[in-house]
Amino acid sequence: MSAKIYWLNSEHSIIEIAYDAPWTWDDAFRAEHQLNQILKHEDHAVGLIVDARQAHQADINELSNFRRFDDRLDPHVKVVVILTNDTFFRLLANTVMTINQRLLRHAHDLFITDSHDHAITFIQEHLTERSFAR
Repeated sequence: MSAKIYWLNSEHSIIEIAYDAPWTWDDAFRAEHQLNQILKHEDHAVGLIVDARQAHQADINELSNFRRFDDRLDPHVKVVVILTNDTFFRLLANTVMTINQRLLRHAHDLFITDSHDHAITFIQEHLTERSFAR
């Protein structure tokens, strides 16, 4: 698998999926499954950074794959930050974000940036500003 999953702090409030090679949606779904296994042992809100800056192999099912990934995230994930430099992937993520907000389907927020520092700051502020029901 081309993904690594690790905690960014000792409080286990920020976790990251980082792709170290060009990735596919199959890689993303395997990483999500592993992530959900890790998070089932947590009892608090978590922020997720998905570092998707490595090249991505786009396919015809991009929108449905993105929604599938988003739909299956563990409920402890309250904010997702996607790191990407890819304009198409950014547009895709914005589309899913808009659709999901309109449908009120998820208990997490989505943010897109190309800066790892911005991602961490956003999650820290977001988790601090909001209280989340368990």
